Amino acid sequence: MSKQENIRSAYNTIMELKGVDEFKSMIKRLQVFLSNKQKYALSDINLPNYLLKISRGGGVTTLINAFTNFLHATKAIDFCGLERSFEFKLSYTSPELYFSELTRFENTLVEMAGYKHHYKGVVCVNIHEWLGHTSEPHFKRFIDYIARNKELVVVFYIHASNKSNKIAQANFKAMESVLSLRLRLETLELRFPRADELVDHVNEHFMQDKGFTFGADAKALLCETIDELTTGKHFSGFKTIAQLANDILYHVLSQVLVNSKEITAKMLKGFEKDSIYVKRQKSQTGPKKVIGFTDTQPVVKHPTREDLSANERSRV
Repeated sequence: MSKQENIRSAYNTIMELKGVDEFKSMIKRLQVFLSNKQKYALSDINLPNYLLKISRGGGVTTLINAFTNFLHATKAIDFCGLERSFEFKLSYTSPELYFSELTRFENTLVEMAGYKHHYKGVVCVNIHEWLGHTSEPHFKRFIDYIARNKELVVVFYIHASNKSNKIAQANFKAMESVLSLRLRLETLELRFPRADELVDHVNEHFMQDKGFTFGADAKALLCETIDELTTGKHFSGFKTIAQLANDILYHVLSQVLVNSKEITAKMLKGFEKDSIYVKRQKSQTGPKKVIGFTDTQPVVKHPTREDLSANERSRV
């Protein structure tokens, strides 16, 4: 494909995403910026970094992949390394402990650079554990390190909290303030898709390519079901929705089908909002993969200052 065809394809992929209207608006602004940058030959203006506030399971990995593909198609940055983007979870480290997370991040950049001199690309950093700790020196040290590496486009993100939670809102604003003081930053608060949008997502990505489609009554039933699923403590966003779609397909294909491939509410008996299926999904416990990570991270014992050699202490 030509460059313009690649750009159009990457752009359309983003515009088809559900529930990320602010992200789509940012991409439209970015497209204008890139056009003007080329028009006026301004090569010394770098892209900003980004702070996302997004629901758990809201599709950060999909978002970053689509964003990275758009930047690559538009040649917005010079990619260099084994991967164009990667995800990194910055675990919280208390002030009295050695900040090994920064060393781990540096080592990851070296690993991602591969045989190249250094890494250039998109880095998605989960900083949720640092909410309420943004005034601590370790966090500021990490952000200062990012500020010095201008060839990285860093997308920080946290999981969205209940908007009525004033403490969570204050912690987010504090984080935004600390980041903005050290970085050029754009903040995006992304809503999770509505139930009707998720039904359309299942219809488009799981049903239509198999030749099936939902009837109006089936859509109404599934809207109620998805609304109920989202209230579950262990709801994992698009992963849960994908599981629901696969379970529905298995259930439908286990029935004697007539010529019509329209799925009706009658065919979805057992997937109602008060069904055993929904109750079981809401009560599920145990580790779940969420946005590229699992809820149960291995416990890492960070060395204290007393554990460090004299040379290591000088780095703290």
